[in-house]
Amino acid sequence: MNEIQNVILEIFKCVDGICARNNIPYFAIGGTCIGAVRHQGFIPWDDDLDIAVPIEYFDAFLEVARRELPEYYSLRTGEETEHYSIVFPKIIDERTAFIEDSEREYPDSYKGVFIDVMPLSGVPENRLMRRLFYKRVNFVRVMNVIRRFPVSYHDRVWKKILGAFMIPFKRVIPFDFYERKWYKILKKRPLSRSEITGFLWEWAGECYTFKSGCFIETTTLKFEDTEIRCPALWDEYLQKYFGDYMKLPPESNRKRVHKGVIDLTRPYREYQKLYEMNGKAEFERDDG
Repeated sequence: MNEIQNVILEIFKCVDGICARNNIPYFAIGGTCIGAVRHQGFIPWDDDLDIAVPIEYFDAFLEVARRELPEYYSLRTGEETEHYSIVFPKIIDERTAFIEDSEREYPDSYKGVFIDVMPLSGVPENRLMRRLFYKRVNFVRVMNVIRRFPVSYHDRVWKKILGAFMIPFKRVIPFDFYERKWYKILKKRPLSRSEITGFLWEWAGECYTFKSGCFIETTTLKFEDTEIRCPALWDEYLQKYFGDYMKLPPESNRKRVHKGVIDLTRPYREYQKLYEMNGKAEFERDDG
């Protein structure tokens, strides 16, 4: 376990304790679940930790996190951060800096080392209705980014066109309008009442669709020097999502996912102050 992972693990232990005290279920997902199964901890080159909370518990999780997190951790959402390109919250370590390349010009998006917390909801059982549902969710999620960032931020022509069209409406549409709309859609489909679920924070589609039974119950697996809750049917979930997840990728692919700067000795707020003073923040890259 490297230094970054050690910081991440301490954040997780705090969040795990909050969830346990308040009877809030969660599941390790993505590479975190693979790490628990294959490595009994982090994937050696991973630089984040992902958990999912059923949508029917999500508001309760946000409430207790705001109340119970120690002062050196904080909840980061798109509710208070305009330049926030995702729709789910992060729990960040205020004593560190984790600044991704795409955030350089937007100091309000600077953050510390973090873990991700995603909401998990149901999706329609009927394939046609599910396809239409995914189109709607994807559109709202894209519009969330279109509203929050200037035209120059977007990498595709159609997004730039949407961004230009949005300009005159930004004064009347709050920057978190589409994020709130996205959550409203999810809340109509509690995980516990659905046969099918999907990862709706990514480009939602059939490859991100699973039986809800994979996530209704949890099992506890070893994770470094602690334990983490994983989907009870973790093998079924991981095979659907990753295929042969026990096979290590080629060494050329064993790299950190996030590109940018990680500083474990200075808080991200110092970089924000530098940006305010100089119009930019000076820091050295560390891509692992």
